Amino acid sequence: MVFFFGCLFATLIGRRIGWMLSRRVLYASSWTVSIILCFGWACGVAYGLRLFILAMHPGLILKVFGYGAGMYISIPNYGLVDEATIPESGRSRHEFIKGVPMVLFIVASVIFALVIPATSPKLVSDRLTPDEFGVLSSVLSKKDPLNAADLNSLKVMEENYSTRTGHRISRQDVVALTNGVNTANDYYYELSTSMLISWDSSQYQTTRDFDRLYAEMEKDGQRKPQKLLHDKDRIRFAAEHRATETDEGGLEYELSREGIVETMNQINIAKSNDSQVISVLNSLAQ
Repeated sequence: MVFFFGCLFATLIGRRIGWMLSRRVLYASSWTVSIILCFGWACGVAYGLRLFILAMHPGLILKVFGYGAGMYISIPNYGLVDEATIPESGRSRHEFIKGVPMVLFIVASVIFALVIPATSPKLVSDRLTPDEFGVLSSVLSKKDPLNAADLNSLKVMEENYSTRTGHRISRQDVVALTNGVNTANDYYYELSTSMLISWDSSQYQTTRDFDRLYAEMEKDGQRKPQKLLHDKDRIRFAAEHRATETDEGGLEYELSREGIVETMNQINIAKSNDSQVISVLNSLAQ
């Protein structure tokens, strides 16, 4: 609704500015000035519409409406004069002002759609209020299986977000909000699996998926280098059947086969929870 009324308001303001520009400059100035201003007007309208779309994330129907409104605004002299009253000497300029900016708007809109990509989905977390982000974080970090109340809190959170922003969370946003958690869970699960294999074989071993995820974490900087190195130490500790292991801060924890298996079970619960969260959010996404 915000996007719809924003477009309506823009057509009213844009039409007045277009008429004023036409009366005072486009018809009265030299051809050079008129051409430059028509080019700037069309590109400016296309650029403004692109930014508005990226900010509001409208659905397909509203996007079509928005581009229609933009095309209407891009013709600065639309409805300004009765074409029958235009003298032959001024007809070529009138046709130029009426037709060229609209064509330029279409071309510029295509170019801007290609060179100005959609806002990075990761930024959606910045648009969540602390309360909304708190609900999402609480559900994603829950150690026990999710219940109906947890899933309902996500629905309420999304409804509040939709009411506040005027649009629903997109599927790209859902991927961005949950992708980091999914990757981390996959990594920790493969780390625990490698520890279990190493414990049972009494020698350092890693899974292929652990090696792949380790390389991704290292390349993308998702996990600090010293923590990654410590993760490999944990696998060595498991192979040596050490009674304890230390975390990155130097705190000691009991190390046992049962503890490793329990960690894997907890991660499986977390992965199941994540799947439910993604399913709920996707069902509500636009």
